[in-house]
Amino acid sequence: DEFVEEGPSPTMDLLAGYGSDDGEPATPAENTEHLKPKMMAKGIKSAPVVFGAVPAPVHADQLTLYSKKGGGVMKYNPTAAELLAPQAGPQHPHRTNAFMPHLGSAAHTNGYIAPDHTAPWAFEEQYHTFNSFGYAIDATGGVTGNKKAYKKQGGDSVSTVTAAGSQKRKRNEGKGEDEMTKAARAEAIREMELGHDPDAAGPWATMHDDDEELLNTINEENMARKEAAEAERQRKIDEFDVNHDHDRRDERKLGHLLPKRHTQDTKPAEATSTFHGQKGSEVDYQGRSWIEPEKGTRGLESEGDDVHDCFIPKKVVHRYTGHTKGVQAIRWFPDTGHLLLSAGLDGKVKIWDAHNNRKVKRTYSGHTAAVRDVNFTKDGRHFISSSFDRYMQYWDTETGQCVSTLTNRKVPYQCKFHPDADQQNVFIMASSDNRLWTWDLNTGETVQEYNHHLQAVNSVLFTDDGRRFVSTSDDKKILIWEWGLPVPMKYISDPSMHAVPTTGLHPWEQHWAAQSMENEIHVYAARDRFKRIRKKVFKGHTNAGFACQMTFSPNGRYMASGDGEGRCYFWDWKSTKQIRRFRGHDDGPTIDMQWHPLQASTVASCGWDGVIKLWD
Repeated sequence: DEFVEEGPSPTMDLLAGYGSDDGEPATPAENTEHLKPKMMAKGIKSAPVVFGAVPAPVHADQLTLYSKKGGGVMKYNPTAAELLAPQAGPQHPHRTNAFMPHLGSAAHTNGYIAPDHTAPWAFEEQYHTFNSFGYAIDATGGVTGNKKAYKKQGGDSVSTVTAAGSQKRKRNEGKGEDEMTKAARAEAIREMELGHDPDAAGPWATMHDDDEELLNTINEENMARKEAAEAERQRKIDEFDVNHDHDRRDERKLGHLLPKRHTQDTKPAEATSTFHGQKGSEVDYQGRSWIEPEKGTRGLESEGDDVHDCFIPKKVVHRYTGHTKGVQAIRWFPDTGHLLLSAGLDGKVKIWDAHNNRKVKRTYSGHTAAVRDVNFTKDGRHFISSSFDRYMQYWDTETGQCVSTLTNRKVPYQCKFHPDADQQNVFIMASSDNRLWTWDLNTGETVQEYNHHLQAVNSVLFTDDGRRFVSTSDDKKILIWEWGLPVPMKYISDPSMHAVPTTGLHPWEQHWAAQSMENEIHVYAARDRFKRIRKKVFKGHTNAGFACQMTFSPNGRYMASGDGEGRCYFWDWKSTKQIRRFRGHDDGPTIDMQWHPLQASTVASCGWDGVIKLWD
């Protein structure tokens, strides 16, 4: 406040009324009114200016406003009505009345900052669209920028147009847009034409008839999509097969190399058989079946320990042809060898006459993929075939009837019957799921599982009169098992070992041989400790990569094997020296060789050229 002195003060008036000390009479005071100071404050009007319909005249000297230059202190206490008075006047072009959070930055040089939740990719899309075409779609769906360019481009963004301009838009127009795209485009155009009036556009706009019809169409399409998705999900649930899921788990490393897995709808092929002999020749005039050996034939078992001498064959005496693809395995009829059974890669099994006309006698058809292995029962009246179609079929040799079809959804690499004559209803399967399974043909179910290998099991071999058996696998391990006990009694594993695809038991049953993938055949003891005999190693052939089966002469003096280049090798068992080598088969390996049980120098061989050769 400013003070102005205009006259004497009251104190001075009192002093003027006193006389002197020398007794002089008092005299009236002089006119000193102009010397008394007077204090007066200027009037202050600090009410805020409120711009109404008709603003009242306001003088600048009547306001004391908030100012940063003045120290930032307001010099009066305004009322609440003054602070909450509405504002009038031109609207700020960038200011919004959106609610701001307590800690948000409401004040900005361009107005208030309104928070909005926008996906980063959407923001980048509109950002580059604005820089490229001069317009963009804001968070409310309105058009910001050059609206003529928006109409010209048809509302496209940088992600929906090509470098050539509207080529992609023309292609889309030719194909036709769906209802949802049309609705979004129409909404954007309407907002552009109507501006940002909340009563005309936006989520709170008034519903129009065409909008309601379009909304119903969109809802119907959304419901159709939802129902289709629910139906697809339910279909997957209904089609889920826990067994198929287990198959994928068990074969997770080699599944791409194995045949197609079974599903709930997989069914075995219909098993059929065709007899190729003359009509009525299935039984001779004495009523004997065609699988019976000739009268007077003496089996190998009747010779006892005094087995006939054997010799190395010299040439091919006959060729069996009839398989349309390669032949994977061959087996002589047990004890007599008057019939020869063959497993073909064409999915068929054939049995051939070996003594008389040497023609095919019967064909067994029941597999849809290559047959991996076949094996006779002890009497030869039945045999079992295992195929890459993941089925095993138990056949009647004489009638050609498929007695039973078995599967556990795994690939059976080899099946062998128990050597005991009283257990011919039991066989063991080497499987692709790293296990061995024992099956009972009377029930058609598995009765025992042997699970200690880490990869697919390739072969199984009975020793010690069926009390023990040997299994080999791609995990380069050899396991020795007690029959019926699921825990191996011995591991044979060494860092220098290779995988063993096939094995064979010596006729004396004191040793067994293993075809190693290092182009060697190793020999192990077949009783007690199952120790490897390192001095007995057979070399010279090239079998790496092929499961070539070995064979022994009935007297145990010679051993024979094919190799991956189609040759046939013969070794002396005692000295391990190579005696003879033949060129056996073309276009692939000599995959199997079998020595005749009675004829001293007769050997059969087969290969992937589809030919079975008889050597003598």
